[in-house]
Amino acid sequence: MEDYDYKGYRIYVTDDGYFQVGESEFISLEDAMDWIDSQEEPDTLEESKVHKYIFFYVDRKTDRSFEVCIEAKSYKEAERILRRSYDVYMITDYYKID
Repeated sequence: MEDYDYKGYRIYVTDDGYFQVGESEFISLEDAMDWIDSQEEPDTLEESKVHKYIFFYVDRKTDRSFEVCIEAKSYKEAERILRRSYDVYMITDYYKID
């Protein structure tokens, strides 16, 4: 069985192709790493504050541009939410507003 070490956590690949961290199983290695990242406590007060991010992106299916507001603690989290919630082909621009 293959395994990975990420930020002090051990990620195991199960026999059926899932990625396991402790008692939790994930479909992809990226999902397992995202879960580990979510377990960390923010280092600064700035990261613990929720911000609004305005994203401008191009939709994969229609090839049209859209604008959406995402609330998140950091840019990485906001981008992850955007990509999971919408069919994003490309992010063309973004603004952080408080």
